[in-house]
Amino acid sequence: MKYSFFLSSLIVIAITSCNNPKPSRGSSYHVIDIESNIEHQEVIKLSQFSEDISYVPLETKDYFYADAYFKCVFLDSLILIYDLNRCALYSSNGRFLTRIGVKGSGPGEFQFCIQACFSKKNSIFLQGSLYDLYEYSLDGTFIAEYKNIFKIDDSDDKFVYNWAIINDSLFFCHLPNSTGQMDYKYLLINKSGETIQTWKNYDIFLREGFEYAYEQKAYFNFFNGDLFVKQFFNDTIFFLNEGKELIPKFIINLGNLKMPLEVRAGRFGGKELWSYLTLYDFYQNERYLFLNFMFGNRFPAKRLTPKATPVGQSWFNTTHILGVVDKNTLDVKFCKPSNTDNPLFTTGIYNDIDAGPKFFPKQMVNDSTMAMLVESSDLIGHVKSNDFTSTKSKYPEKKKELENLTNSLKETDNPVLVLVSLKK
Repeated sequence: MKYSFFLSSLIVIAITSCNNPKPSRGSSYHVIDIESNIEHQEVIKLSQFSEDISYVPLETKDYFYADAYFKCVFLDSLILIYDLNRCALYSSNGRFLTRIGVKGSGPGEFQFCIQACFSKKNSIFLQGSLYDLYEYSLDGTFIAEYKNIFKIDDSDDKFVYNWAIINDSLFFCHLPNSTGQMDYKYLLINKSGETIQTWKNYDIFLREGFEYAYEQKAYFNFFNGDLFVKQFFNDTIFFLNEGKELIPKFIINLGNLKMPLEVRAGRFGGKELWSYLTLYDFYQNERYLFLNFMFGNRFPAKRLTPKATPVGQSWFNTTHILGVVDKNTLDVKFCKPSNTDNPLFTTGIYNDIDAGPKFFPKQMVNDSTMAMLVESSDLIGHVKSNDFTSTKSKYPEKKKELENLTNSLKETDNPVLVLVSLKK
């Protein structure tokens, strides 16, 4: 069975897996009832979770322009940002430090920046082609290339591009179940590409003649030193314990809102996908679990005026809603979206701290801090909008600081990193 991956799909792919979880002895998991709480939508205020929000403009360089779709990785005072074609290192205050590699075919140059992250020895790992891992120093100097470690089978074209470092020599990798017939869902490999451990795939179904990028999506997050993983179509969030066992932690009960297997195995498109609820990525701190759901046709808000698109007019700013789960009580609430033309005020946690953008986390910085990237032009537009001027903030001085910040920005500047430190 061959995988035929389209490189354009790589830019939307991210991270993990499994149906019918079987808890190991002594383990416990929590069932989160989404189906019964789908209408439990309310304005959830940011001050409930945090008193500390900060904005970090990423310094703009003529030869390096980022956008809000870049991925971010954090290590102490460093920020690594990348997309399919570029990778750069910034300081925690947004100062540009250096590019990490460049796209090309020469020594140390990558074909695609599929994934990048920090090692535990002050270097940077970058998956620079479909199969190869590159290593760079923090000043951007090329160190080494590890050939074919992400090539799964020499007789086929299967490869991995969702992985996390367990230590500096072991990589936990997700295997896309694009055909429905994969034997394994995860691999543990070393820098030589040797398989150290496998995890069986129980999610077996028949799909013939075509494959979907959605099967390639999986999501990884670290919390309290543990790796948490979830595949796109799976309803369980697992964590990897010290004994390298995958233990179910949260089962997301979608009930009839979940796409049936027969639809998933068929030739479904956007119409079918929008008919169901789908959990994308997830984040957590000690008290709360934050869940990014695609509501599709159930999204309850719309633009006030339509927006022209290549295929017509759209009333949507987004279709995603943030779910908030109290890990102690398993109480589920959804952040109620707003009818607006402002893309930064449509969905997410209502920012009553400084009247800034609604906060919709896109990345964990550490166990107590979450982040999102916003376009400078969108942030400028938000501060000029009625959504900002008519909103009362808990801290008027912080609202003024945000207004001053946007006055210093140009619409063509690099994005602004929004950081929220959560209460314990």
